Amino acid sequence: MAGMNPPLILPIGRSSDFIMHIYACDQWIVRGRASHVQSGRSILFHSLMELILAVQAKMDEIAFPQSATAPRKWKIRQNQPPMHCPAFIATEESSDDILPESIMASFLIRVQFRQNSSWQGTLVWMEHKESCAFRSLLELLNLLADALQIVVTASNPAGVNKDSEVTTAKMAAKLVEKS
Repeated sequence: MAGMNPPLILPIGRSSDFIMHIYACDQWIVRGRASHVQSGRSILFHSLMELILAVQAKMDEIAFPQSATAPRKWKIRQNQPPMHCPAFIATEESSDDILPESIMASFLIRVQFRQNSSWQGTLVWMEHKESCAFRSLLELLNLLADALQIVVTASNPAGVNKDSEVTTAKMAAKLVEKS
């Protein structure tokens, strides 16, 4: 992959380190468990949006890394309480009901900066012992998508999911009908 650094595993334990285990990826709906390494707290997430909001809330809670900008809000939400997002909770390693062999991929996400209303840091694909710097949340998502595409393709060499093609075609037809 272009832009990948040589194999590297970073020392784990900084306050902005999050370990993410992906258990399922079905039509880009990603589910798994994320753990904040330093606090030992974790969250089960059912979408990447849920994961992103929880990680952002955790970084706001510990005030690290410092955010360079204040978050923008819609005018209608200016005087509203903060949006509820899932919180990392204390868990024991043995309480994980997911078997290690059911993990599709594991990543270390190290957010080093929060500048320009985005994240900058390093993503380590643990199984492949590869790391890559990301300059934005979008770039992080693209790296995750690329890795998951590799994992899904390796587990399904034909690379075709007929159910997925049918669902996508149905969704496209509905969009055309509505317009």
